[in-house]
Amino acid sequence: MNLNQLEITEEEWFDIYLAHADGSRDDLIPFPNEDIQVLTNNQKGLTTARGAIDIWSTIKQSCSKIRKLERDWKVLDFGCGWGRITRLLPYYFDESNIFGVDVDDRLISSANILLPNLHHSLIESMKPISFDNENFDLIFANSVFSHLSEKSARYTLKEMSTKVKSGGIIITSVLERSEMEKFYANDMQKEWITNILGDKENASLELSEKGFIWGDTHRWDNYGIAIMTTEWIEELFAACDLKLTSVDAKQHAGGQPFKIGIKV
Repeated sequence: MNLNQLEITEEEWFDIYLAHADGSRDDLIPFPNEDIQVLTNNQKGLTTARGAIDIWSTIKQSCSKIRKLERDWKVLDFGCGWGRITRLLPYYFDESNIFGVDVDDRLISSANILLPNLHHSLIESMKPISFDNENFDLIFANSVFSHLSEKSARYTLKEMSTKVKSGGIIITSVLERSEMEKFYANDMQKEWITNILGDKENASLELSEKGFIWGDTHRWDNYGIAIMTTEWIEELFAACDLKLTSVDAKQHAGGQPFKIGIKV
């Protein structure tokens, strides 16, 4: 069956996606084995699938407030993992225009094997991505900038901004002070976040002084936990010729708010 020709409602499409997540279907968008699924966020099956629907719905609704989504848009999922969200996109965009990139070969290999009609590519940390400039109508990065070091965040957003068309949209999720405070206030996460960022008082002071704080988790290159202020985000977007919008991108189930920029 050609995904581009499915005559179903969005709700029915989500049901098909969830059926693949729980293993009751594997004919259209098969999910990888659970050992691959958990590599990205330690979640699998319906839990990770419902999260993906929530995230994509937020991205889609935010875009729709700026421009009407068109089927011929070229779309890039930056940090696509095993294609958790790219699997949802054929309902909205032509398969030939759906792209994803990630730094983990295990994830990209899985995506290419199971989703041969989409385009998933391996990239290197802080290296150019192999697409023409001004190529995409939409680039989104979920749970990417909440992990990158300051150096990597600046490089990565600049690289993304060269690949989006004039008037195109870039959407990124971030962690701000309020999310950091939730980590320290949560008994289950306090030790974890303290090991990464240090004690709350010093972390809060550094964030106030620098606008950005990061701790390395040694999982991938320049990857850890990144907290940033609104002012730092505004400066970063402006430096990349991106105009931050006032579109209200409400937090999804994962808890990370989105920042939305338009290429000027």
